[in-house]
Amino acid sequence: PATKQISWPDRLAVSPDGATLLVPLNLADAAAIVDTRHNTVKTVATGSYPYGAAILPDGKTGLVSNETPGTVSVIDLAAAKKVKDITVGPHLSHPEAIAVDPAGTRAYVPLADSDQVAVIDTAKMAVSRMISVERPEGLGSSPVDVAVTPDGGRLLVAESGADALAVF
Repeated sequence: PATKQISWPDRLAVSPDGATLLVPLNLADAAAIVDTRHNTVKTVATGSYPYGAAILPDGKTGLVSNETPGTVSVIDLAAAKKVKDITVGPHLSHPEAIAVDPAGTRAYVPLADSDQVAVIDTAKMAVSRMISVERPEGLGSSPVDVAVTPDGGRLLVAESGADALAVF
């Protein structure tokens, strides 16, 4: 943003056509929307400590995770406006990276401090279910990143606390 505050750009996303970048600005509680064709930047307020980003296949809608409130902000990229916040976990659950399935029907958001992955129905822009990655020993697997295989058949979850990958 147009301030002297350090913004700390984090996990960015690129639209399918490469025309738009969505960049969470962690320390500025905002996201930058970069038009790569015209070299312009707009900012939009998000929740506290935005971390991960994704752009849906239509290239019109962005998602930004917010670590402190446990939310994902839905962003209208053309208008540079936050449409709504989706609660994906409790306060300080630390939603991290975001992955969207190839069909664009689901987004997956790991919650590092609650050992879960929130599944967002992108048509309803609401959480449809939670996937647990908790171990028998208790909390601490700390899921921080997710990826969906190109065929959409598997969800891969990086668990930094367990030094492992979970496959669903």
